[in-house]
Amino acid sequence: MSSKYAKIDLLADMAKIALTDEEQKKLEKELQSILAYVQVLDKVDTSSTPPTRHVSGLINQTREDKIVPSDHASEITRQSPRRSGFEIPSVRSLWTSKK
Repeated sequence: MSSKYAKIDLLADMAKIALTDEEQKKLEKELQSILAYVQVLDKVDTSSTPPTRHVSGLINQTREDKIVPSDHASEITRQSPRRSGFEIPSVRSLWTSKK
């Protein structure tokens, strides 16, 4: 990792992508452009603008939680290859097996 592209290498590592030297140079220019635009936006006076949580004004529509009897357990386990339930791998084992 070259010191010039240390932050780009860090971003690439977090994104789990490999970058060639050419891609690093291109990404450096693109990131500089993005950061320059963010600096322009930082100068915009927003003191009279109220905080916005959602621009469309939509409100989440939720339903009331209701406990209802279910008779599906026997049907679901009947479809299981083990006949006594389903075996699901832990999230941790899925994460560590891909490294």
